[in-house]
Amino acid sequence: MAPMSNAPSDATEGGDFPRGDLLVVAARFGIHKYVKKGVGQNPDGTDVMIPVLATNNQQAVAVAAFVDLRNDEGVVFNQFYSIGDPARFTVAADGSEIHTGTLKTNCNYYQLTKALVNAGYPEQKLREESKIAALLVGLYAKFDQEEVKRGDSSQLVLPLELYQFPWGEATPNAPKPPDVAVIDANGTSEQAVPAAATATAVATAEQEQIVTAVANDEAVAKVVESAMAMLSDPETEGHRKKDDLSLYIFKTRGADEKMEMMNLVMGGAVAEALVVAGVTITGDTLSI
Repeated sequence: MAPMSNAPSDATEGGDFPRGDLLVVAARFGIHKYVKKGVGQNPDGTDVMIPVLATNNQQAVAVAAFVDLRNDEGVVFNQFYSIGDPARFTVAADGSEIHTGTLKTNCNYYQLTKALVNAGYPEQKLREESKIAALLVGLYAKFDQEEVKRGDSSQLVLPLELYQFPWGEATPNAPKPPDVAVIDANGTSEQAVPAAATATAVATAEQEQIVTAVANDEAVAKVVESAMAMLSDPETEGHRKKDDLSLYIFKTRGADEKMEMMNLVMGGAVAEALVVAGVTITGDTLSI
């Protein structure tokens, strides 16, 4: 792509935000950390609302779906759609799916899925497939930002009309998605990339970028330490499943470590380490 012109006469109206025909090039689940507003003071002593970093007590974190939208010129917009309190969900270590939890109607990710169904996305596909990349990567659609905010949130960017589904099926008379490789090479769009090829390329890139937390022996050891503490705590009697361990970690560990630990709970490395430590795993139940 050509570099940006600094000439004011070349500027276009408005700012950059996702609008128009966009291709989903990546999608994953993860933890989003919010910046909350606090009260500060102007030089004259009057109060002013300012962003402040969230404290542990504010719990300004949420499980979210992160979706990367690419326009026909190759600009990628990173969007996130909140899902809920991390204590209520267990996210796969690679961000591919959510192992445990229930989607609620008061979250932004629900609004995204509802908009998809309203635009013609088969709801049964959303029910049968748990991997977010399989559900979204390769989707080509017309997106726009809502005109009205939802509470304190920014206007959501939602699909209005679907052109191509992630599995390659196109809607009648729909425009073809841009060729990502061609855009990267010379900034022009010449032909469409099949959804399967796009998904494969994105999956490879995602694998290269994923932090291999499961291989982090120190983090695994911390999860085992928390598991042993939970199993030895008489107050946890009757609540000692893997999702209980995630909640226990969320309540007892520091903010700088608990999210990584919670993402490891369902992983094979933790299961092996627990067995070595003398923990019996029956289904999702832990015991000593």
